[in-house]
Amino acid sequence: MIIMTLLGIFSGFLFVPLNALLQWRSPPDRRGAIISFANALVYAGMLMGSVLALVLAWPGPMRG
Repeated sequence: MIIMTLLGIFSGFLFVPLNALLQWRSPPDRRGAIISFANALVYAGMLMGSVLALVLAWPGPMRG
């Protein structure tokens, strides 16, 4: 539980400045599209990580 809490805190230290930089550097007329695309990439990465964890944790005939 402590490791998960620390992981969440320190990932916030990474993603909050990145999102602020993304908002600051994007042109005002395209800002919403850029932020939504970045969020879509983040959620796709979370989904792929969850699926990969499920595949790696799945017991099967390949394990000896």
